[in-house]
Amino acid sequence: MSPTTQSPTPSAPPDPDDQIGASAYRPRHHWLISVSIAAAVLLTVLLYAPRLRDFFLSDDFGLLWACWRPDGLFANNGWISGDSIAVTSFFRFMPCSSLSGWIIYGFSGLNPLGWHVANLLLHLLNSLLVAIIVGRVVRSPWAALTAGALFAVHYLHVEPVVWISGRSVLLVSCFILSSIVVETRLRSRIWGTGRWIAMLLALTAFLSKEDSIILPMLLLIVPMSPLSVAEILRFRPRARSTELVELKVRLRRLWPYWVLAGVYLLTRLGAITRATQEQAYRLELGFNVIKNALFAAVANLFPADFREALEAWNRWYKAGEQSAVAGFLLSHPLIILGAFVAAVFWVALLFWGNRAARRMVVFSIFAVLPVLFFRGTGERLLYLSSVGSTGAIAVMLAGWHVSFGELLGRVGRFIAPGMAVLLIVLHVIWARERQANWESAADLSRTIVDASVSLAPSLPSEARIQFVGLPDNVGGAWVFRTSIESAFRIYSGRPDVTVIRESSDPPDSLEAALQRFQWDGTSFVPAD
Repeated sequence: MSPTTQSPTPSAPPDPDDQIGASAYRPRHHWLISVSIAAAVLLTVLLYAPRLRDFFLSDDFGLLWACWRPDGLFANNGWISGDSIAVTSFFRFMPCSSLSGWIIYGFSGLNPLGWHVANLLLHLLNSLLVAIIVGRVVRSPWAALTAGALFAVHYLHVEPVVWISGRSVLLVSCFILSSIVVETRLRSRIWGTGRWIAMLLALTAFLSKEDSIILPMLLLIVPMSPLSVAEILRFRPRARSTELVELKVRLRRLWPYWVLAGVYLLTRLGAITRATQEQAYRLELGFNVIKNALFAAVANLFPADFREALEAWNRWYKAGEQSAVAGFLLSHPLIILGAFVAAVFWVALLFWGNRAARRMVVFSIFAVLPVLFFRGTGERLLYLSSVGSTGAIAVMLAGWHVSFGELLGRVGRFIAPGMAVLLIVLHVIWARERQANWESAADLSRTIVDASVSLAPSLPSEARIQFVGLPDNVGGAWVFRTSIESAFRIYSGRPDVTVIRESSDPPDSLEAALQRFQWDGTSFVPAD
C-alpha cells in the first residue's frame, strides 16, 4: 500500500492591520533613526548650553556646605540620621544623592559648570530611557523617538535640569527608568543576571529619593512584549479574564519589588507617624491634594504659570483668606479653562484612547501619586510623571500616523510627524522662556553672595549676623529661600560667623549681639 499524501493545512490569511502596522514602523532606514537621535541630543544640548555656567541658587549652597566643611562627608540629605521633614516629605533619606554630590564636588568644587553638566548628562540619559520604555509599550521606533525628543526638550524639565538641587529628581528617575528597562526586557530566566541588575538599580533608587516608592506600580504598566501599532488601533476589547490572568502573573513575577517597597516603608515608619500626627497633614489629605492633582494635569499639557495661583492658595492655606482663592479664579478665567480642557483631555485619553496611550496615562497617574501629598507644586516634582504624558502623546501620534496614511495617502503620512515637530518646537520656545527666569535668578544670587562677602572683613570674630529682606524667587526660579548662611561661610571663608536665618527667631542670649543687614536690591545695609 502506498502511503497517502496529506495536503498541507491552509494557513489563515494575514491580518491586513498587522501588515499595515509592521510596514508603517519597520525601521527601513537605520541612518535616519541615527540622525534623528543625534539631532535630538544636539537640540537638547543647545537648549541648555547657555545655562551651564549659571551661579548656584538657594538650596545649592546647603549641598556645597555639606561637602565643603571638614565633617560634611555624606552628611547632607540624611546619610547619617535620615531625619524626615514632616508633611513635605515622609521619607527623607537620600544617601545616593549625597554620594553623587560629593563625587561631583571632588571634580568641580565651587565651579558650577561641573554640577550643571552632571544634571544635563543625567537628563539626556533619562530621555534615552524614556524612548526605550515607549518602545517596550508599542513596537514603533517613530513613537519611541518622538517620546524621547519631546521629553528631552519639555518645558517642565527646566527646573530640575537648570537648578543644581534638582539632581536628586534626575537621579532617582534615572534609577527607576533603568530598573524598568532591565526588568521588562525579554528573557527566559526570571532570576538571571538581568533580574539582579534590575534589583540593584531599584535599591539604588530607594536610596536616592522617596519617589521610588511607586516603582513596583510602574513595573506593572510596562509590558514584557510590546504591542504593534495595528494592535493598539483595534477597538476589539480583550477578555477581562485574560487581563486578570496577565496581571496575576505580573504581580507574582514582581514580588521582590513589593518586598523592597515594604521594607523601605517600615524603615521610615517613625517619620510617617510623626508627619501624620501634625495638623497640617489633615489639609494635605483634603483640598491640597485636589490642588496638586489639577496642577499636575494642567502643567503636563500647558506651560501655565502657577506662581500667582500658588500665592493666592498660600494666603488661604496659611492665613485663612478664603476670598483670595475665589478672587484669583474670577480674575483668571484662562486657568479655569485650562484646567477644564486638561481634565477632559486626560479622561478621554484614559477611557477612549488606544491601548498603549492608556498604559502611559496610567504610568503618569502612578508617578504623580507621591506629589499629591506634598505641599509644594514645583515643576521638578512632575519630572517622572511627564514620562507618561509625553509617552501617551507620542503613542497617540503614532496611531494617527497610520490612520492619516490610510485615509489621505502620501499626504497624510506627513501630518502626524509635522504635529510632532510642531510640539517639539513649541516646547523649546516655552523652555527658553522659563530659562530666562533662572538666568535672572542666578545673576541675582551671585550679586547677593558678593554683597554678603563684602561685609566679612568688618565683622569681629564669632560675630552673630542676620540677613533680612532677601528675595524668594524670580518668576518661580528660586533665589534665597534657604542656605544664605552656607553661602556666606563658604565664599567669605568665615565659618566662625553665625548666620541666623531670617525665618528663625534668635535666642534671647543672642538678641543683643545680633547684627542685622537689610537687602535693598543691590547691597546690604544695616537694618537697625
